[in-house]
Amino acid sequence: MATDASKGYPDTSVASNPFGTNIAGALLPAGATFFEGTATAGFRAVPRYPSNVYYNVSKQGQQLDEYNWIYYRGPVVGGMDGNCDPVLTACRTTPATWADYVGSENRIMFGHLMGNDPRPHYAHQSNLADWNPALPATDPQ
Repeated sequence: MATDASKGYPDTSVASNPFGTNIAGALLPAGATFFEGTATAGFRAVPRYPSNVYYNVSKQGQQLDEYNWIYYRGPVVGGMDGNCDPVLTACRTTPATWADYVGSENRIMFGHLMGNDPRPHYAHQSNLADWNPALPATDPQ
C-alpha cells in the first residue's frame, strides 16, 4: 500500500498507542515503511513519491493550470499570473506548455525508476473522472 511520504504514521507496535492517537514517541518518522496487520491478513505500507498529477483535476487544461499556478512566477501571460514561491521550489519564468509538463514529469519518474528506487508513484481516481476515449489524447478538455 502506498502512503504519504511527507508525514509520520502512528506506531501501532507501541502497546500504549491505540491506532490514530498521537502520543509522544508513538509516531513513525515521515517516509517510514511499516507493516500493519498479521502475516496472513496484513500489508506493507511503502512511502510513495509525490507527483505533479493533482488530485483536484480531471482534464488536461485543469492539470496545466494547476501546474502553472504552483510553478510559474512572472507577469500575467495569457490571463495567467504565477503564484510560485522561490523559497519553496524552483519557479518557471514562462508558463509551461503541455509538452513541458509531460516532459518534466517523465524525467522525474523515469529517473526514479532508473535509479532502482522501488517506491511507487500514483495518480488519483479523480484524474480519470472525465476521461473520454473518443477524444484525442491531446484534447485540452
